[in-house]
Amino acid sequence: MFAAARDETVAPQADMAALKLAVVGGGIAGLAAAHGVLQARVARELRMKRTPQLAFEYDPTVAEGVRMSQLIDELAPEGRNEGESG
Repeated sequence: MFAAARDETVAPQADMAALKLAVVGGGIAGLAAAHGVLQARVARELRMKRTPQLAFEYDPTVAEGVRMSQLIDELAPEGRNEGESG
């Protein structure tokens, strides 16, 4: 599984952080299951009295890009070079 943060929003009081994640090869459910571990890591790294509560939101852009690439590969003729005609 690969996950990348595509956007993040932190509430003005820094009590909540919403992370928009692009996930490939798995689902956001796996990240939600690891919420406690991730929350503890953020707390350790930020060294704040109170760390923001993490909330995950799925961003489909990377998965859609992979899907589009696969569709293009399926439609492209095999062994044909770019710019070659006939």
